Parts: sequence; C-alpha cells; structure tokens
Amino acid sequence: MLRTRTARKSLRLLTLSAGGLLLAATPYGADAASLRSHTLVHGDMVRLGDLFDDAGPKSEAAVLRAPAPGRKMTVEGRWLRSLARAYRLNWQPAPGSDDTVVERSSNPIEHTQIMATVRRALEHRAGQSDPFDVTLDDPSLTIHLPIDTPASVSVRQLRFDKRSLRFSATLLAPADRPGARTVPIAGRIHPLVSVPVLTRRLRNGEIIRKDDIKPQMMRRSSVGNSTVLDSENIVGMGVRRTLRMDKPVRRGDIREPVLVSRNSLVIMKYKTANMLITAQGKARENGTRGETIRIQNTSSGKTIEGVVIGPGMVAVGTFGTIDAIAARQTR
Repeated sequence: MLRTRTARKSLRLLTLSAGGLLLAATPYGADAASLRSHTLVHGDMVRLGDLFDDAGPKSEAAVLRAPAPGRKMTVEGRWLRSLARAYRLNWQPAPGSDDTVVERSSNPIEHTQIMATVRRALEHRAGQSDPFDVTLDDPSLTIHLPIDTPASVSVRQLRFDKRSLRFSATLLAPADRPGARTVPIAGRIHPLVSVPVLTRRLRNGEIIRKDDIKPQMMRRSSVGNSTVLDSENIVGMGVRRTLRMDKPVRRGDIREPVLVSRNSLVIMKYKTANMLITAQGKARENGTRGETIRIQNTSSGKTIEGVVIGPGMVAVGTFGTIDAIAARQTR
C-alpha cells in the first residue's frame, strides 16, 4: 500500500513536470504566424511584427536594421527560420521560397527639384545670366531622406569652369541642417538660343505665314550652321520640301515663293529706255522672284528665257537674254 501511494505521488510529480516542459516548449500565440512576402517600414529598425503577422507578445521586438530610406533588401528564409525558433513563433514555412522583401519609406528629393536648385546656384554664383540648360552626370539622381525629414536641398562648394562649361558641387540634404547628408555631383551647362520653329506641318510649295512659326529655346550645340535664326528671314518664303512641326528651318528648306506656275499664262515685258513692249506667254516651268525660266510665246510659238519679276510677270530681252535691270527695278 505504501509502495502504491508512493508510486502514485511520483507519477503525479512526473506528470506536472512534463506538463511544465510542454508548456515551455509551446510557441507563442494561439494563432499560427504567417510570413509577409513584402513589408514597408518607416524607421531605422525592422520589428518582428513587420516580418510576421500574429507574431505574439514579442511583435515589437527590434530584430534587424532597416535599409536606407527608399531602398529594399531581401531577408533569406534560413535567417527567418532561425528567428522564428528564437522567438518561438508558431510558424511553419510554406513549401518553396520563404524569403521576404523589406522596403523602407522615404521623403524623396526628386531630380527636378535638384536640377532647379543647381540652376539657381549657377545663376547666382557662377555668373550665368544668359539662358542655359543643365545636365548632371547622373541623369536619374534622387535623394531619399527619412520619412520624417523635410525634403530640402542646398548647394555648397560650387566650382565652375567657363571654358569647358563643366561644374561640380556638394549637395546638402536636408538643407542647412546639422548632420545633413552630403552628395557630390558633377555636370555641364548648355547655352541656349532662341530658334524659330514651325507650328504646323508644311508641304512643298506652301508659303510660310507669321503664325506658322514660334520661338523655341534650343541648345546652341544642336543648332546647325544652316539653321535660320531670324524669323524675318522665314516669313513669306516658300517651302521646298515637306517640313515637320516643331522643327527649325534650314536655309535649304525654303526659297522665294513661286510667282509663276508651270503651264500658266504670263505677261512678258520687254523694256528699253524709250519703250515698254508686253506680250502673252506660257510658262514652261515654275519660277520664283529673280529666277530665270523658259516661256513660250503664244503668238510665235518660240521659247525664250526670262526673269520672274512678279506674280505672272516675266522680263525678257530681245534675244531671250535676262533683262536683269528691269527685274531689279520691278522689285
């Protein structure tokens, strides 16, 4: 009987001890934890609850340093499994990949804001008053700051070479604050010129009107020697070939407008010091002011040459030579 009571007491103690061990080995949380495939954090540290849903009472524990603002990093499954065991999470990895991506939010200083700040610094400190464009060696530069930091930037240590048009500087972000991030930059300025461009598509033979052109700023290095820079030299001219909208006009694209059309009837004028003789002819080709064309005399059928002096009018000489003096006087 004593042996029996002793045995029963020992069994109860063993059962209680085993229950305590089972309780200690039981993972936190009644619900199974689940891994997030992607998580967005806002601070310097990644917490257990950022990685796992239903992470239990330890969800606020900081377990990993976050990436830099605006950056991402991949956390591998092997490390996550060790983390889950260390914090006794009720988590069973799914078959396949159990990695997760951690991304940190940011307050970005966009490329356009950086370019505007650099432009103002060049205008004030490098004496660049003429119109110019700016390019950075890093054309996609964006500065990411912590989400609670103002997105401001300033320029320091600006150096500019007028010969090469190159510059270098240091950006401070946020602007004028202790502990600001420093970003070295380099780039080039591009002087701009005003160039008349077309406001619509023009076809061969059309006359360019004043409202067919508009000024547009272009990089001086991209403007060819044959580009017409004065709009007064374009208005009233004829188009030699089809010209596209928003494109500059080259000297070879235009000519004096056609005043005489092929197969049209024209007035032929023969002028001397004492008399002016006129006759009717038929143009054998198109002609602009001052251009020599062939005309057929409708009375004699003879083909002669003459100079176009106006709409439907041609100056001729006695033997079909050009009466240049008459052409100049008629202009």
